[in-house]
Amino acid sequence: MAGKGENAVKTAEKILTERNLYLPGIASWLVKTGDKENFKRLLIPCAYNVETAYQMCGLIARLYPEQAESVAKVVTDLN
Repeated sequence: MAGKGENAVKTAEKILTERNLYLPGIASWLVKTGDKENFKRLLIPCAYNVETAYQMCGLIARLYPEQAESVAKVVTDLN
């Protein structure tokens, strides 16, 4: 599935309704394939829904384990 990330993001861009239901799944798949560049392209679209933004924080921590502690601190400070 490597190399399909760009197509996944293009598909995500075409989703206009209920994005919060679909974008985290696409982002999760990008994490599993290690596709950091295309994952980053979903960060802004996922920021418009609080629940989706929190899901992305968890995915960021998995994709960038060296930053997991920093991500957790930011999320904790927001609450």
